[in-house]
Amino acid sequence: MKVLGEGYTLEEEEDVIMREISRLWIMQGRYKIEVDMMTAGNWVMIEGIDQSITKTATVYSSSA
Repeated sequence: MKVLGEGYTLEEEEDVIMREISRLWIMQGRYKIEVDMMTAGNWVMIEGIDQSITKTATVYSSSA
């Protein structure tokens, strides 16, 4: 999984970090339900990339 930071541009890919996602969850009320994958446009909680992000980021995977 790629994490694209705030300073990422197509010309200079310095702000790209490769990280492994360890878990994904969706929230159902007060419960977390672990899922294997999620489609674009949904809110998920992601474990494993939080230390790579300072303010905002785009999470990207080229595999479909």
